[in-house]
Amino acid sequence: MTTTLTSNHFLLNLHPETGKFDLQSSGANPFTLSGCQMRIEISQPGSKFTLPLDHWEIQTPAAETQITGNHGAMVSLQIKETLPHSGLNATVTFALSQDRPLFLWKIQVENTGQESIRIDKIEFMRVGGQDKFGSLDFPSNPQWSFYSNGWQSWSPTGAFPNSQPMRISRLGFLQQPMIINPGTPVLRMPGYYTADFFGALADIKSKAGLVAGFLSQKQHFGTIEAVLYDRPSIALWTSDRARLDPDKAIETDWAVITPFSTDNPDPLREYLEAVAREHSVTRESIRQIPTGWCSWYQYYTQLSVQNVQANLTALTAARAQLPLELVQIDDGFETIVGDWFSFKPGFPDGVAPLAREISAHGCIPGLWLAPFIVHPRSEFARNNPQFILRNKRGQPVNAGFGWNTLATGLDLTVPGALEAACEPVQTAAHEWGFLYLKLDFLYAAALPGLRHDPTRTRAQIMRQGMEAIRAVAGSQTYLVGCGLPLGSGIGIVDAMRIGADVNGSWEPEIKGIRFPFMNEPAVPSARNSLHNILTRAPLHNRWWVNDPDCLLVRPDTRLNLAEIQSLATAIGVTGGSLLISDDLAALPADRLRIAKVLLPVVGQRAEVLDLLAETAPTRLRLPLTGAQGKWTVIAKFNWKDTAHTWEFNPSEFTLPDQPCWVSSFWDEKIFHYTPGSALKMPAIPAHGVVLAAVIPCMDDSVPLYLGSNLHFSQGYEVVEWASAPQRLQLSVDLDHQGEGFVQLYLPFAPTHAECDGKPLERQELGGGAFRFILTVERSAQIEIVWNDQHADGM
Repeated sequence: MTTTLTSNHFLLNLHPETGKFDLQSSGANPFTLSGCQMRIEISQPGSKFTLPLDHWEIQTPAAETQITGNHGAMVSLQIKETLPHSGLNATVTFALSQDRPLFLWKIQVENTGQESIRIDKIEFMRVGGQDKFGSLDFPSNPQWSFYSNGWQSWSPTGAFPNSQPMRISRLGFLQQPMIINPGTPVLRMPGYYTADFFGALADIKSKAGLVAGFLSQKQHFGTIEAVLYDRPSIALWTSDRARLDPDKAIETDWAVITPFSTDNPDPLREYLEAVAREHSVTRESIRQIPTGWCSWYQYYTQLSVQNVQANLTALTAARAQLPLELVQIDDGFETIVGDWFSFKPGFPDGVAPLAREISAHGCIPGLWLAPFIVHPRSEFARNNPQFILRNKRGQPVNAGFGWNTLATGLDLTVPGALEAACEPVQTAAHEWGFLYLKLDFLYAAALPGLRHDPTRTRAQIMRQGMEAIRAVAGSQTYLVGCGLPLGSGIGIVDAMRIGADVNGSWEPEIKGIRFPFMNEPAVPSARNSLHNILTRAPLHNRWWVNDPDCLLVRPDTRLNLAEIQSLATAIGVTGGSLLISDDLAALPADRLRIAKVLLPVVGQRAEVLDLLAETAPTRLRLPLTGAQGKWTVIAKFNWKDTAHTWEFNPSEFTLPDQPCWVSSFWDEKIFHYTPGSALKMPAIPAHGVVLAAVIPCMDDSVPLYLGSNLHFSQGYEVVEWASAPQRLQLSVDLDHQGEGFVQLYLPFAPTHAECDGKPLERQELGGGAFRFILTVERSAQIEIVWNDQHADGM
C-alpha cells in the first residue's frame, strides 16, 4: 500500500511492497524521480553481499510525525526492514520540510547478529538508466549540465554542460590521493559525472534543476553520480567501509534533494543554507575577513627570519597606503614536515620571537602547519612508526607527491596519535603566540588504510580530528583549512581554501616544465586557482570565509598584467580573504596600487551568472547599495588565448534594459548605454577581464556617482551623499591614502569644486559626466556647486 508525504514543494510516494519511492517537485520547473531504490553492500572474510531494501515495514502507520529542528517544521516517517543477512536491520527516516524545499532521508544499519560485518556501501538512491531502476523525468529533450563539487580544497569544481567530459588529473598516484575521494569513481567519459558532498543536475532548456547531496560529512563521505547519455540516471552513496560489530549501529548523515530554477542567479542557495543550518553556522558567527601578507609565493621553503622581518618593516611603513593586518609565515621554517619543533638555520630561535615582533608592530601573527601529514624521513616518522597509517601490505599509505617525496598520513585512531597531531597546534596558538593558523594537507587524516580502530569511518575520523584541533587551538584562534574535505570543516574553520595554489604562471608547470601539466586541473597555477574562486564563490559567507589563495602583483612572475588583473578582480568581487605574497619592499608603485584598490575588502558574495552553463564561468555580478544609491559591479572573464571582442548587453548580467553608465575600472574608461543601441566595449585581453560598474540613469536633474579608480567597487568608498538644488556634498573613506579620481554626472557644468577646502581639477567626459582628480589621506569631503545658468550644451 502506497504511503504519501506532502509539503508545499514535494510529493513523496513510498511503496513498501517493492522498496521503492517516487519524488515529485512542484513549482514552475518540476521534475519527477520514479522508482528510486536503496541498497546496502556488506562483506565478511571471503564473502560479499548486496542487500536491497525492497520490503519495508512502515513504523508510523499514520504517516504523520511532526518534528521541528534546524530546518523548521518537518513531516517525517520511518520504515524498517530486516535484511536478508543474519542479524542486520535497516531503518530509513524520510522527512519533508514544510517551510523550505528540502527532501531529507537518512539510513541506520544495526547489527543484532553474532558476527562483525563490514559496511562497504550504503546507496541512498539509484534512479534511471535501466527499467528496473525507474526513471529520471525532466521535460522532453533536456539539455543537461552537471555541477560537480570536488572532495577537498584543491579538487576541481565546476559545471559540465553538453556532455563535456570531467576534468580529471592524469598524474595518478602522484596527485590523485590528494584530490579524489577514494569512494568516488574516476572516469573521463562524456556524459559520466561524479561529485563529492553535493552536485547539481540542471536542464538548461526547461530551466529545471536539482541539488543532490548530503547536509554534512560527520559520519560518511558521500558521492553523487550522474550518467547523462541514453537514459539518464542519478545515484547517491557512501562508501567509507567501516566494521560494524555485534550490538552496534551506524547512522548516516542526512541525504538531501532540493529543486532550483536555472533562472535563479543563486541556484545553490537553498542547499548551501540548509548545510549552514545543519552546522549552526550563521552570518553573525562568520568572523572577520583577513587581509595580510604571506611568505609562500615569494620565498617558498627558502625562508628566513630576515625575510619575514623585512616584509614586516615594509608593511608597517606602508600601512598608511596599504593597511594589512596579518603577517603569515608559511612552510619553510621547520626542518622537515612533521618535525614542528625543529627549525631550519634561517630560524635559529624558532618562530616564537617572530610572533612577538609581529604583534609588537600591531599586526596579527600567522603560521602555517600541516598536522596530519608526515614526511617519511622526518624524526617524527622514525620515532613514532605506530602512528603512521599503513596499507594492507604494512607500508605507509601514499598521501601524494610533496616535498620531493611521497608523503604519508597519520592513523588518528591509534592512542596518542591525535594528541601528537594537536601538539604543534596547541603550542603555536598558546605558547608561541600565533593567533592565525593556516592548517594544510588535512586530507591526509582521511586516506584509506588499515586503522587501529576499523569501526570508525574516514569521515568520522576527519571530523573528530578537526574538532580536536579547534578544541586545542581555542575559539579565539583564527583557523584556515586547506587541503581539507569541505564537509569536515564546516562550523570548525573560520576560512577555507577553495581552490588550487595560485603560483606565478597562468598554466600549470612544475620546475619550469609545462607541456605534460598544461591540462591538469589541480596543479598550482593562476588559471586553476581562478577557476575554483569562481565556481565555489557561492560558499562564501555561508559556510565560512572563502580563501581564494594569495594575490601576486609583482612584475617578475610569468603572469602578465591582464592575468594579474583577472586574479585581483576575482578575489575582490567574490569577497574572500586578501593575502599578498610578494616582497613588499620591492613592489613598484603601479603594482602596489593593484592591491590597494581592493581595500577595504567588500566581503559580499558575488553571483556567478553562468555557474551551471559554462565549465569555466565568465560572468559575475555584485549588486551593491551605498549612500549614493544602488549600482552593480560586473566582471566578464576571457579564458581564451586571444582577445575577445564584446558588446555590453544588460541582459547578459540580468540587469534591466534601461539607460545606464558603464564605468570600466582597469582601463579607466566610461560609456553610456541606451536601450536599442549596441554598446561596443574594448576587447578583453587574453586571460583578462573587464571589471565595471553599471549605474542606472536617473532624472537628468539628479547628480549621479559614476565610479572612481580609488576602489574596485567604484562606489563602496562613498560613505555620505547629500544632494540639493545646485549643490552636491559627498564623503569618501578608503581607510588608507589614495590618489586618483571620482566621476560624477551633473545636471550642469560645475562652477565650483573642492576637496577638503582645496580646489579640484576636473575633466569633462561628455554627456554631463565629469572626472575630478583628488588625493585622499584616509577620507575626504567633496563639494560640487553648479548653476543652471551655466549649462554645458547637453
